Amino acid sequence: AEKPGDPILHYWAGVARFHQRDFVQAVLSLRSAEKLGLDTAPFHEALGVTYYAIRQHVLFLQQMRAAIRADSARPTPYHYLGRYYEHDVNDYLKAISYFDNALERDPGDFKSLHFRAFCLQMLGREAEARVGYEAAIRRIEAGGAAFGWPYQKMAELLLPTDPHAAMQYAQKAVKLEPEVEASHLLVAKINESRGDFDAAILECLEAACLKPNDPAIRYVLMRLYKKVGDSAAAAEQLKLHEKLRAVYVSKQ
Repeated sequence: AEKPGDPILHYWAGVARFHQRDFVQAVLSLRSAEKLGLDTAPFHEALGVTYYAIRQHVLFLQQMRAAIRADSARPTPYHYLGRYYEHDVNDYLKAISYFDNALERDPGDFKSLHFRAFCLQMLGREAEARVGYEAAIRRIEAGGAAFGWPYQKMAELLLPTDPHAAMQYAQKAVKLEPEVEASHLLVAKINESRGDFDAAILECLEAACLKPNDPAIRYVLMRLYKKVGDSAAAAEQLKLHEKLRAVYVSKQ
């Protein structure tokens, strides 16, 4: 248990509870640290991302601004703000400005490089996006990080013109982060474009194991089984697709 008067112990208890996905208790511990006077940038970042996890976006924004006030040299709050404006608001230009601020403070921040490139891709600036993904990949390979997303996005960009290179990038994405079902689906898509339906089915099944309740994966599997003439397997996947879609619609 935390000592009543020690804000650092409350802070670490909050961080631990965040990683246990006990977000409400994490907020309570972090707020206890705040009441005891903790005002560091890492504290505000931790409280901010915990508020984000419980969809308290206004409080998240307040904490990121507090983190910048506490230590304007840290790249982390700028990265989090960039992610918020990219993912939640879809204001890609504003997101880019925050990623630029993060990269000014840490040019080796490969995640900001990647998401900045993604924003450029979403704005239709694909040549610039490709340069950004390549820069992120260079940083990842220099440091040995396990982050596959820029490889996946490079594969998407290359698929229409260079399926062979696209496959190399997609397979690297799977190797770096085998738990990301979207990378398996991309490998499946490339295999399908080559006419290798059996390999595409195997990758889709990997994706389905990772995300069994995704109706879109079941639909792709249904389509692939039809292509190889397995009508029984196709019917089974269609049944699963319709069942999962019904559950999804009922929750709307």
